Amino acid sequence: MEWVELHDVDPETMSLELPPDMLFGPLEFPKQMRFLLAALRADNELADGYLARVIIDRMDLSLDPPILSEGDFLAAGGKELLDFSVEDFTGTKSRAQRKHIFFQPDQFLQFINVIAAYPSLTEYFVNEKDGVELVFQAYRHSKNPYARVMAMRSLTLFSFTQAVDGTVERRILQSNGVKTIVDAYKQSTGDPTETRFPTLLLSSIMRHYPKEGGKEFIDADGVEAVVNNLNICRYKGIPQHIRVLHDAQRLPKQSIGKKSVDARLEEADFLGVAMGLLDSFPEFYEATGDLLKLMTSVVPAHADPLELLEYRAMPILSKYYVRWREDQSFQTDGTRTLVAKLFELMLNDKTCQRCYDPSVASYELLECLRTAKLAVQDEREKRVTRFPDPQRQPASAAA
Repeated sequence: MEWVELHDVDPETMSLELPPDMLFGPLEFPKQMRFLLAALRADNELADGYLARVIIDRMDLSLDPPILSEGDFLAAGGKELLDFSVEDFTGTKSRAQRKHIFFQPDQFLQFINVIAAYPSLTEYFVNEKDGVELVFQAYRHSKNPYARVMAMRSLTLFSFTQAVDGTVERRILQSNGVKTIVDAYKQSTGDPTETRFPTLLLSSIMRHYPKEGGKEFIDADGVEAVVNNLNICRYKGIPQHIRVLHDAQRLPKQSIGKKSVDARLEEADFLGVAMGLLDSFPEFYEATGDLLKLMTSVVPAHADPLELLEYRAMPILSKYYVRWREDQSFQTDGTRTLVAKLFELMLNDKTCQRCYDPSVASYELLECLRTAKLAVQDEREKRVTRFPDPQRQPASAAA
């Protein structure tokens, strides 16, 4: 009899009304949902374990389609569970007199992260339940450090599946969410699977609402956040951050204020970060070309060529030039022009010229000066290699 009472068994029918966790796990999803909804409505604490199991089994941080179809999820009671989660999280309607809160901020974010891949559910959640504001509320009160990834992924999927383009971005602005997104972006670890969510959101906001969204991005020190993420990013994450910088450069003047984006890049030590990336990833041809364009927009308008020299631009650019010199794409797509321009700025700057004196210059610097002069000469003569080595071509050129 003690076992019957302990396991919540109906003594007349000897059937489990609410199974223990060890029996709940192996059940089929529809049965799990039936027991979960029953436990939630009964304020039974077994629902905590049920909910955790349902969420963990369907946890996903990618942008891939979910394994469980939306039709199956809805047929099992997905919409009813979403309604209950909103009422439980906000303490409204049927949960106004709740005894136990099942959907704490972290649990609520985890569940929304599960349903975010289902278009009809997300449209209902965003438009009927003010879902964007609820996600921001949950994130701001969450305790799990990884909650930012779930919140950013949910918002990103909302924007991907929205029926009317720009709706989610407008609701983010109405919730003062740009600063929250930038703050989450600042906390990034540099993993591209994590940073793709805030970078996609920021780009989309600045493209849909350049005036309002751009101003909030600038006011939240978004440019500095991008440079800091470039400093710690991994190989595949570089294009994500560069895309955000390009979107920021296209913002209207009334969004930017008195200080331009290029001036903000210089203040955020972009030149040093860019040189570090060129030094570490010279083989990432497309991304390095974008970095060179950004550098030429900063120097000499907002920084002296001497700063390039201080960040070891001579040896880094020399190594980069030697690597790609014989490549036909490098010679013709404008990348060599950018490298030669940076070399020329350092060669012609009077302050830099003091460092080239053979009595004080290192052997490395003197060798780099020869490479720099060769690059400038090649660019002036528009030298093109007629028979490039296919193995040395960048991936885009080979294709």
